[in-house]
Amino acid sequence: MGAFSKTFQLSTLTPVAVISPEMKAWFTTRNVMFDQGNHEICILDTEAVQGAIKDAGKEKAYKASIKSSDNFNLRRFLLETVGLDEFQIDELVTHRWPANGYRSGSFSAIQRVYQAEGQPTIPAAQLTEALHAAMLYDWLVSEKENGGSAQLTAWVEGISSAHDACRPFFSELRTLQDSYRRNPERLNKYSIARLEHLQEKLAEQLNEHLKLTPEVLFGKEDAGKINIVSSEAFAANAFEVQAIGGIHLETGDIAQIGLAESVSQDAASSFHLEVGTGISHPYLKAWEEKPEEELLGVLYDFASELAEFERDYLSDLLREQRYEDDRNNQLRYNEKENLEALFNIYDNFVEEEIDSADDDTAFLRLRRDGAYYGQTYALALFRQDPDAYDQFMQLYGFMPEGQQLSALRADVTLKLEPKRGRRQPAKVIQPLGWVKVRG
Repeated sequence: MGAFSKTFQLSTLTPVAVISPEMKAWFTTRNVMFDQGNHEICILDTEAVQGAIKDAGKEKAYKASIKSSDNFNLRRFLLETVGLDEFQIDELVTHRWPANGYRSGSFSAIQRVYQAEGQPTIPAAQLTEALHAAMLYDWLVSEKENGGSAQLTAWVEGISSAHDACRPFFSELRTLQDSYRRNPERLNKYSIARLEHLQEKLAEQLNEHLKLTPEVLFGKEDAGKINIVSSEAFAANAFEVQAIGGIHLETGDIAQIGLAESVSQDAASSFHLEVGTGISHPYLKAWEEKPEEELLGVLYDFASELAEFERDYLSDLLREQRYEDDRNNQLRYNEKENLEALFNIYDNFVEEEIDSADDDTAFLRLRRDGAYYGQTYALALFRQDPDAYDQFMQLYGFMPEGQQLSALRADVTLKLEPKRGRRQPAKVIQPLGWVKVRG
């Protein structure tokens, strides 16, 4: 047992989707069916579906249909090929959720969240990483004697050096990257190898300067003494499926991510914090002396700065009218309307929740991708030196898709507008991942 041990209450202010890499996604080819009549997405019992296909002797036809069609319809296959009727198919359904504008053929998989015995949960390790990212930010911007302002200043200089080192090949990298995104099949192996080589050089420069983690800065032993050691699962009925998208606050691009399980709004859980003894780092000493006050203060300050930063960024984007409807990019939809909607939501959130919170309340945004340190880096840099921040984001913008920094992407829930054709407009409903913490 540590020096301090306490359970804190957690409630969701917006839907929360912390995607689990271990949970197998649900696929339209295996156990997801679209119910057009009820405008619902249905999850079927996978074993029962495969059993029905096997009993009907249609396994070869099933495999052939999946292989030959990019738009496989499980419901139609069960009706027309396997020979089940509507009632028999309904008996296979285990979950039903509103389709939020999705229709048959407009999605292929549903990502899964972490679970504990069939109930949605946010693992203690994810909560700890979110907490440590907030601690790191608090230290970097602190003006106290034991704060990290000197480290942040040195980091700004390092980012500038990395940018200068990479600047000579920006033009070539941009040309190769644009060509690869438009038509990767047309790039020869030499061009692809050159693109990968340049991205490796970028990564070397970034990794040289991105060693700001709690374990590196505070020491692994000290950072490891402040942990969320357990978390309670949400109620089983807190599951829902959301259409998830991401708004990039730099460009206004709205990218569809797809369908994902989530924990519904107003769901309740809790987590248990332990703080060990013998902390030596001067900044972390306060956690040993007044841990509850530190937890709530660090989380509150980081959440308020993050929400205000995103609100103000949206405000600037709208005021400068930097949004354009690019008809050649199917990932961009109704940008002005969506950005205005998200700005109004954040404006109300800051005023009604954050500014009016009492002393035993804090907030936290739980990320879909679990990448917490990126938003810490970006926010601290922007506060310290906007030019260094721009250089930092430019460097990351050249990285491969899966490695690009998502610090400036606000994940949101979407509702797709009913419309025929490939491009289906989407409306922002609310931000994703905001929770309230109470002592």
